[in-house]
Amino acid sequence: MRRIQLPLTVILSSLLITTGCSTMPGSTEQSQLNEFEKLIEHTLVELYAKNSDIEKQADNAIGYIVLTGTVTKVPVFGAGSGYGVAVDNVTGEKTYLKTRRVDIGAGWGIRSSRTVIFFSDASKFEEFRRGKWIFNLGAEATAKVGDVGGNGSTDGSGILASKGYKQYLILDSGLSVTFTSTLTSISPFELVEQK
Repeated sequence: MRRIQLPLTVILSSLLITTGCSTMPGSTEQSQLNEFEKLIEHTLVELYAKNSDIEKQADNAIGYIVLTGTVTKVPVFGAGSGYGVAVDNVTGEKTYLKTRRVDIGAGWGIRSSRTVIFFSDASKFEEFRRGKWIFNLGAEATAKVGDVGGNGSTDGSGILASKGYKQYLILDSGLSVTFTSTLTSISPFELVEQK
């Protein structure tokens, strides 16, 4: 039993350290603002090009969130991190967000993706913007080869099953097949000069 615990501890520690070391883009507040603007513009343009109806959803939304991040999954454990921005369509206010994710369950893979969530429910938008813990239990398969990406999931209780918003995933790179319990933290942060 002791021989098994040591490798698992090393794997989990490595994943958590990798996740914890994720940095926000840019070294100054202005460069961070520029990177967030690029993330929003690049992601929305790509999403609208895939389906013109999505642009109408964006125009009618109370607000939206754009997130980017990576996830690494080995058998039993996985971890991920990322960052993004919530945009209030009414006031134009932006809230900058960071994400952390821990997976426990079967599967493997590594992937980089962007998520866009359009909110029709103002209370749901505020809930996400102020910070939220999300628990998911489900199967997920994602793959990307060249410029073609896709994903599928079954979700009993988490982000995809909720009402008041629609979520879209753009897979940038990677491959994963998992059946896991996932705990994700979304929390606001202030842009600061990095030393």
